[in-house]
Amino acid sequence: MSPTIEFYFDFLSPYSFAAYTVLRRLLNGPWSGKVNLTLHPISLPKVMKVTGNSPPSAVPARKPFVFKDFFRTCTFYGIPVNPPKNFLASKTDMANMVVIAAMDVTDSHEQVLHIVDVIWNAHM
Repeated sequence: MSPTIEFYFDFLSPYSFAAYTVLRRLLNGPWSGKVNLTLHPISLPKVMKVTGNSPPSAVPARKPFVFKDFFRTCTFYGIPVNPPKNFLASKTDMANMVVIAAMDVTDSHEQVLHIVDVIWNAHM
């Protein structure tokens, strides 16, 4: 039996997008047929509220660093990205609902990845 990665994500988090992209590359490459992936959409704002945490963009010392680090991470992994300028101001519950709906009708992570790419590269 192959090991399974349980991936909890909210596409409000730029790192969810980056991690999912890298996971898909691994699953289509060296891990192909050796590892399973189970997706678990979550609401990051709700998790932060329950844990008493604040989003990095809400912490003045972190705010300028967040997207700079994200873009540096994407460059390192060769991930093309062009998020909407008002992305953090927008609601991602709808995006996560679309991903959940896609997961209900397909076993193809490629289709889910396509939706994720559209979310993060809508303005390319």
